[in-house]
Amino acid sequence: MKYLTNKQFPSIIVGVVLGWEERDHRFFQEYMEIRDFHYTHKNQWEPEGGEDEYDPHSTFVLVVELGHVVAGCRIISDDIGLPVRDVLREHGLPIDQIPDGSCEISRFVVHPMYLGKRETAEYVRYLTSCIQIHCKKCLISEAYAVMISVLEKWMQRLEIPVFPLSTPAVIRHGDQQFRTVRFPSQ
Repeated sequence: MKYLTNKQFPSIIVGVVLGWEERDHRFFQEYMEIRDFHYTHKNQWEPEGGEDEYDPHSTFVLVVELGHVVAGCRIISDDIGLPVRDVLREHGLPIDQIPDGSCEISRFVVHPMYLGKRETAEYVRYLTSCIQIHCKKCLISEAYAVMISVLEKWMQRLEIPVFPLSTPAVIRHGDQQFRTVRFPSQ
């Protein structure tokens, strides 16, 4: 486990980076419960438990406040390919928009207790900052995501630059819309 700190935020909030091999850690379990709430129970996008073939090839960046996970995401390495390229391929769009050695940010979640509250913005900013610190330390210059429109709007409101690809894929899941974007990685 590695800790990431950002002096712009209160000292009670820390960033934590966990690898798949640390999945028994309490923080990892808390993140998976939050992810399961959003992806399984609330939106029914994936089956109970929600682990998939990308998790073992991912790093998990979490925001911890007062000893509990309040937000997190996974960063998928490019060693087995990125799901965002699959999305582009399935839509007949050029996959060379995603350079080799990039990463994909996915399963970006905030604890349901804080959704729509003042803390949400702080947690999204802190998580984005931790992602950028991690990418810089790992020499990852490009990050991408298939981002839900509500998160993309949050990012814009918080002045966190998220850029649609030159030829983006737009996907619908029920009443939700997603778009392929470049995520701020540095």
